[in-house]
Amino acid sequence: MMRTSTAQKALLLLFIISVGLGIYLWRAEPREEWVLKRAALWVPRFDYQTPADIRQIMQHAANTGFTDIFFQVRGNGTVFYNSNREPWAHDLHGGHLEKLGVDPGWDPLQVAIEEARKQSLQLHAYINVLPGWKGRQLPPSGRGQPWADHRDWFMVDALGDVMQPTAGWYTFLNPAHPAVIEHLVGIVEELLSYDVDGIHLDYIRYPYDYYLVADELYGDSDANALKQRSDFSFDRFTTALQSANQNTSNEERRRKELKCEIISRLVARLAQQMEQDKPRAILSASVLGNPVDGRMHAGQKPARWLASHGLDWAVQMNYGDALFSTHAVAFRKELSRQDRDEGWMMGISAEHDNRLFRRQLQRLPELDCHSVAIFSYGLLYEGHQATHKSRILHNFLSHHLEQEAYRH
Repeated sequence: MMRTSTAQKALLLLFIISVGLGIYLWRAEPREEWVLKRAALWVPRFDYQTPADIRQIMQHAANTGFTDIFFQVRGNGTVFYNSNREPWAHDLHGGHLEKLGVDPGWDPLQVAIEEARKQSLQLHAYINVLPGWKGRQLPPSGRGQPWADHRDWFMVDALGDVMQPTAGWYTFLNPAHPAVIEHLVGIVEELLSYDVDGIHLDYIRYPYDYYLVADELYGDSDANALKQRSDFSFDRFTTALQSANQNTSNEERRRKELKCEIISRLVARLAQQMEQDKPRAILSASVLGNPVDGRMHAGQKPARWLASHGLDWAVQMNYGDALFSTHAVAFRKELSRQDRDEGWMMGISAEHDNRLFRRQLQRLPELDCHSVAIFSYGLLYEGHQATHKSRILHNFLSHHLEQEAYRH
């Protein structure tokens, strides 16, 4: 056996020292500090009734540190702006249905834009895309409300019946129907005539979870029938597209792929209209927190929308607790590096308790997510009064938001 020479030992020692020094210097090298690029706040239509409400909302949002506002202006075939396509919401008249379509004498969207500008906030018109009505009482006809005037626009279930609204859940427009697509494009056109910074899409999906409420209407049905009542859409437009799609012989898989294709086409069409009318406006969309559920059941492929269909921000509604990080990691893996950095926004619910709310905010750096959206204003400010969660959020944003974005 050859003995190691003194020179060889010296070289080995030098090598070990060099490696150790390299590791030390690598660890000691200052890393780029994680920063948050933007923070958005959802303001649902239920959070305002008057111009004074909107004024307070924008002031509180700015003081908390938000950069962007998703301000809801379409709920379920009624709107909160001056439209030629759908009627004024009766919510602006105390919910009295006979007032549907009556001009309230003020324009919530215009007021929101003006108040947002005063606070240096970016204002995105937020719409429920496919919901067309909610509640067992019928809206009055002849006023442009889709459920009242265009029943053929709505989804059809596996038993061949038009989807029905329940007391607490919407009936959905059919995204494969040419007239529906044209109608929704027209709504986006109207919104872009306002000085908005973007359009935010919600409920741009299939309502696979309808089975949770369908027993209100079909109480005598068994579980299998309720599942069929929640499987959409079996209308002639979707059926024609399905017949043309022969990528797989598995009918169930083909239907799931087709649903994703139909929703993706709608996103692309809305993005095309935005590019034509206001190319610098941001198109964002709320998507399910679990990307597998989104793809397999809801027809959502946000990674595809970001990559090739004109979507700027995919807002992951990651509202759970135990699977928060699991869903975040799964969502992140589907995105390109650029889309992770610029297009991924983490949606966090302020409905959680203070401890969990803070913990989910603190997980953003380790997940390397640089944008956050909070649901919702009314959970941060109860009766326009600050809650402890609003202070938690203010401290987090003041510490992490990029200085050029953090203006307050």
